Amino acid sequence: SSVSRCLDAFLEAMLRHVIGIVDCTHVPIIAPADMPALYRNCHNFHSLNVQATCDASGCFTHVLAKFPGSVHDARIFQLSQLQRLLESWPEGKGWLLGDSGYPLRPFLMTPHPDDGPEPVARYNATHKTTRMVVETAFGQLKMRFRCLHSTGGRLMLRPEKVAKVFVVCAMLHNMALRRQLPIINGGQGVDTEVPVPPYLETESMIEQDPQGVEVRDQIISTYFSQ
Repeated sequence: SSVSRCLDAFLEAMLRHVIGIVDCTHVPIIAPADMPALYRNCHNFHSLNVQATCDASGCFTHVLAKFPGSVHDARIFQLSQLQRLLESWPEGKGWLLGDSGYPLRPFLMTPHPDDGPEPVARYNATHKTTRMVVETAFGQLKMRFRCLHSTGGRLMLRPEKVAKVFVVCAMLHNMALRRQLPIINGGQGVDTEVPVPPYLETESMIEQDPQGVEVRDQIISTYFSQ
């Protein structure tokens, strides 16, 4: 199955039971006539904030493109069908990786806040290296399709149309990867993804989930303490 292939691929990175990596990316748009302030993001431009997951090869496995740029990554995940699916996921079968902007959950592993002890430092280093796959995927997507990046201008479309454009571009990106097609423009001028500040809407959203802490501690103890 695709989940099994994904588990095997991430296993090569020494991080077991990873089923994918989740992150969001901002797609620049013109300010909509309706509620433009809602689309102004933390980087001070109007955008659609798109959530996606990818596998170890950088292919997108899930895309959620409907939220305005002001909505935080963690909030999008909380409202997504993906979280509801993972909440019913069999315990120990696998988890996603997310950056520190996401809340720790039994099915969503984030970096450890304490980078001191050696096992924790190794976990964080492996987590960071593995998580770069999704950042690279977003970068390559925007290299292939400049309309999704600020260097290509802002899409002169309504947000719902921009969402459809992103989904189609992600599908074409996957096809290009599988066929090993090169990126024609060489990626000049495309920036890496900018880190997102932590989600601070409510204390309950950012607190460490006890079950998530237990799972992460078990991962560190089992795979990074030797």
